[in-house]
Amino acid sequence: METRAETVIIGGGIAGCSIAYHLAGRGYTDVLVLDRGKISAPLGSTGHAPGLLGRNSSSPTMSALASATARLFARIPQDQPALRPVGSVEVARDRTRMGLLAHKVERATDHGLAARLVSPQELGELVPYMDTSKLVGGIHLPDDGVLDARRALWAMRDEAAARGVSFLEETPVLAFETEGDRVIGVRTEQGVISCARVVVAVGIWGAALMQTLGLDLPLFPVQHPYVYTVPLEMLAGATQEASHPMVRDLDHVFYLREHGDRLGYGWYNHRPLTVDATHLTRADVAFPEQGFLDQVKYDLFPFLKDTPLSHRLNGIFSMTPDGGPLLGEVGGRPGLWLAEAVWVTHSGGVGQVMAELLLGQAPSFDVSGFHPGRFAALSPDAARQTSLDLYNDIYHWPAPPEPVA
Repeated sequence: METRAETVIIGGGIAGCSIAYHLAGRGYTDVLVLDRGKISAPLGSTGHAPGLLGRNSSSPTMSALASATARLFARIPQDQPALRPVGSVEVARDRTRMGLLAHKVERATDHGLAARLVSPQELGELVPYMDTSKLVGGIHLPDDGVLDARRALWAMRDEAAARGVSFLEETPVLAFETEGDRVIGVRTEQGVISCARVVVAVGIWGAALMQTLGLDLPLFPVQHPYVYTVPLEMLAGATQEASHPMVRDLDHVFYLREHGDRLGYGWYNHRPLTVDATHLTRADVAFPEQGFLDQVKYDLFPFLKDTPLSHRLNGIFSMTPDGGPLLGEVGGRPGLWLAEAVWVTHSGGVGQVMAELLLGQAPSFDVSGFHPGRFAALSPDAARQTSLDLYNDIYHWPAPPEPVA
């Protein structure tokens, strides 16, 4: 087993492999990626990510990270890129919601993205199996898409490995090695690995791992339902992963996409349920018989209410008090870096900017607003409650500014 690397990345999910990929692309390959499982069968959130990539955001930085991710996954792997740019639609049932969507069009334009308001008739043409009878309109964002997160992960791993990055699987990290406040290595069951810096990119296990240093990370693993239908006649013969735009319903905090001849959908309007991830081996738990499916609103897709499901997933992902990632070096702990609470949507951009920061280069995106210490003023209970409240309002956007009289 290797006992020394300049940079150790803990976590071989999409965030960790993206950082390794971008470091290798800059000629820096003295990197060792450790993972508790096998990257070919990811145990973390990457393994069950629904794979929606929306590029518009109220945060210019989050939009830029998503756009960088879209550009990357539109070209790797070369034989069949992981991203399929089918676009997305968001719907409105009243004029107030349409006002917000008009504001989102303006922000998308500011970010350099294509976006337009559409009528119910146009929504029906874009997604022909959606019931638009109760809608007043919506927004169409053709630059969005759906992706296969695992194929994106494997493409980045393979390229990083080909350039000289090392990977060590089935090697969970038990603790950090320190010299004073500085982190100088990690301890595994096979022994100690010394390094100049450690990057923690373990997703839902981040808070538990940081507790070994006595640090409270404002990161809260939450349960999230996602289900797959049986094959549907209306999608029979599908030759692509998706052909129609993904759909977001802001009122019911619901989303839907195609998976070949099936549909998959998830929702956030149920009571938030946290999980202690310390002893979990996978980022999913049993699907509850009550409290999830009985909260789904089917008015956009009435046929789903009676459509059998082929699979029910209760996945786990990480929430923070503002919904943003934790990126950068930990204050007061030189040599310790975080890339936590990273969604697949932003993973390519996060890997790029983290590689730049690790190498002392000017970052392509200003991620200073996502530094790990930004919630220091919040008590643990306040951080937790704020994160859970945000889960039910995951699609929240600041209200558009009032017109000047």
